Amino acid sequence: VILGQKVHIRHTGSGNGQIFPSSGNMYLNAKDGETSLVAMADAGVHLFYNNAQKFVTTNTGAVVTGILTATSFSGSGANLTGTYLEFAILIGADLSDANLSGAKLHKSLLVGTDLTNANLTGAKLTDSDLSGTVFNGASLQGADLSGANLSGARGKNLIACPYALPSGWVCKNNSLIQGK
Repeated sequence: VILGQKVHIRHTGSGNGQIFPSSGNMYLNAKDGETSLVAMADAGVHLFYNNAQKFVTTNTGAVVTGILTATSFSGSGANLTGTYLEFAILIGADLSDANLSGAKLHKSLLVGTDLTNANLTGAKLTDSDLSGTVFNGASLQGADLSGANLSGARGKNLIACPYALPSGWVCKNNSLIQGK
């Protein structure tokens, strides 16, 4: 019950139901004083965790506050240039042909990620777990992989070698090689 405002509940006849206020925004609260969802008239939808906003839809997509975990990624990655993702989790993601030029993926988890032919020019992948990641044909010019875990990583036919590699790794003949 909302005092002073009408809320409409109706059945559409096609098996769907609708709940909406006669004016203003729709709030769903998990308990008194704790907002869980706000549906704004002619605008975005806001999702909350423990009364803290975490996800908002916009006219161009969505905005996430905090860590976003994905089990997969698809698409060209063409607009990821200059991305800053600390503690990103992209396990087994297909980022082949992605443009990650200048991206900062500090302390991220990219285990088994396919970065074939990706542009990582000037990218910072410091202290990230890149085990099992494939860099074949990637451009790593100016990239900083210092402190990264490259266990099982592969990189041949690189367009350019990275600026910095973790201890025990070298780039020779445009290939990433783990030292003995």
